[in-house]
Amino acid sequence: MTYFRRSSTFTSFLLVTACVVLIPTRAHASCNATTIAGNYGFRLHELVLHPASPSNLLPIGTSVPGNFVGRIVFNPATGTVSGFRTGNEGGLTVPTSTFNPDLSTYSVDADCTGTLTLALDEASTRVYEMSIVQGGAEIELAEIGGATAAVVSDGDAKRQPAVCDATTIAGDFGVSFSRLLAGATTPSGTTIDFDHFRPADSAGLIHFNPTTNPPSVSGHLTGITDGVDSFSTALFEPESYSVDSDCTGTLSFTDRSGQTKTLAMTIAQDGTRIEIEFANTSTVLSIVGEGVAKKQ
Repeated sequence: MTYFRRSSTFTSFLLVTACVVLIPTRAHASCNATTIAGNYGFRLHELVLHPASPSNLLPIGTSVPGNFVGRIVFNPATGTVSGFRTGNEGGLTVPTSTFNPDLSTYSVDADCTGTLTLALDEASTRVYEMSIVQGGAEIELAEIGGATAAVVSDGDAKRQPAVCDATTIAGDFGVSFSRLLAGATTPSGTTIDFDHFRPADSAGLIHFNPTTNPPSVSGHLTGITDGVDSFSTALFEPESYSVDSDCTGTLSFTDRSGQTKTLAMTIAQDGTRIEIEFANTSTVLSIVGEGVAKKQ
C-alpha cells in the first residue's frame, strides 16, 4: 500500500509539473516610438474651469464643456508630432489649431504607456498620458497638465488610412450623438457653463453617397432631450459631405428648425469608423456635441 501510494503521488507530481511547463506564459506587450508611427484620427472631450484653483475641488456645473476632433502624425525618427485639432468650447467654435512640429513631442515606454505634448499655435501647451492598445491601432489619452486653466480632458486616437477621399466612407453607417444644448437666451459670443445646457442623445443611420456632385448624405435620427422631449426626424434631405486627403472632412445638415449645422469629421480604421464633432452652432441653439459613426 505504501509503495502504490508513493508511486501514485510521484506520478501526480510529474503530471502537474508537465502541465505547468507546457502552459504558455502570457507575454507582456512591448512598445517603442515606432509602435504608433503614422497617422491617427482623434477625438477629445473636456471640461474647462476658470479660474484655475488647484487647492480646491471645483463643481462640475461651473465648468465649460468642449469637444475636439483632429489628426495627429507621430514621427518616430524625431520623436515629434504634427497635425491639428478643431472644436467647440462652451457653444463657441474654436479656431483650428495646428500643432507646432518643433515643440510637439511624444515618448513611448516599453510597457506601452507614454507622454504626448501638443504645442498649439495659440501658444498654449497640453500634456497627455498615453496608453497604447490593440497593438498600436488605438491610443487612450488623458490630459495631465500644461493648460493655463484647470482642465479635465480625455479621449482616444485611432489609426487612419494613409489617404482618403469621398469613397472611403461610401455606404451606410450607424451613428450616435451625445450633445449639450443651450437656447438663444444665453449670452451671445460667450462660452456657456455646464449648468446652462440641456442634455440630448440620438442615434440613427447615415448613408454616404460619393457618386453625386457634391457628395451627399441621407438618413435619419431618433433621440431625446432632457429625458422627456423625444423626436424622430428625417435628418438629411439630402445634405452634403466632403473628405480631404488627410482623412478629415465636414458633414453639413439642416435640422428641424431649418438651421444648417456643420460637423467636423475624422476618419479612422480603414474607413469603418468616423469620429464627429459639432464644429459650429446655429443661431437658435448653442451646441457642444460629439458622436461616432460605424460602418454597417
